[in-house]
Amino acid sequence: MKKIVSVLLAAVFLCGIFTFPCFADDIIDYRGTMTVSSASGAPGETVTLAISIDKNPGIIATRFFVDYNASKLQLIDAEYSDLFSYGYARYSTFDIKPFIMLWAGSGSAEDFTNTGVFAVLTFKILEQAEIGSTGVTIQLDQMSTFNRDYIFIPFTMVNGTVTINESPPEENTNKVLFINRDKTLSLSNELPGDVKVVRWESGNTNAATVNQNGVVNGNKLGKATITATTSDGQKFSWEVKVELTWWQVILLMLGIGLFFLPFWVA
Repeated sequence: MKKIVSVLLAAVFLCGIFTFPCFADDIIDYRGTMTVSSASGAPGETVTLAISIDKNPGIIATRFFVDYNASKLQLIDAEYSDLFSYGYARYSTFDIKPFIMLWAGSGSAEDFTNTGVFAVLTFKILEQAEIGSTGVTIQLDQMSTFNRDYIFIPFTMVNGTVTINESPPEENTNKVLFINRDKTLSLSNELPGDVKVVRWESGNTNAATVNQNGVVNGNKLGKATITATTSDGQKFSWEVKVELTWWQVILLMLGIGLFFLPFWVA
């Protein structure tokens, strides 16, 4: 029994010499919150997630770990905010998992109680990432998170999510087509055979119009962008240039067509 008491007294003595929180029981009974925000993007895109502190009881040091699925996300940048005006802020290299972030105040006799965005992480969504959601988790190193009295400060850790969406369909721009005034041209044959068009549009109806069957009518001299939108969101577009007919050109050469030119040009 005397040996047990001696060991306990020695532990208390060491805690008095070394300014370090020695007992897990030495934790305050209220806690703050660290939250990772969420974001969404498509494979190949970058997303930013903020790490925020709320209900901060007051700390002079903290360390935490950020983990994620490396088959879907690549950490490419990390930056601390100016939430804590001064101190020692460092993080591990990006190839280390889990990613380690730490901060320690310097030269201050008071705890830092600021709240807000503490750091910002930038991830690239890998090209091979499957569509769906993947978590970005945060874990507190309790032994390294304490106040100026060296009391452990607990935090509730709230994880974030990156939602991986399908890449938006690319807009397909096709060749330039020519049509004579008062003539028609069918664009439905210019489309791949496996698409279903739900809308046809003309960017300049004075020059050319298009019906919902993809038939373009040349109205006046000029050009118009004709766009077809498919059921799966793809867009196909053509630049249609409307030219004068051969007899209109002859009339212009003879000078007679100059009178009609305002009616022929879009």
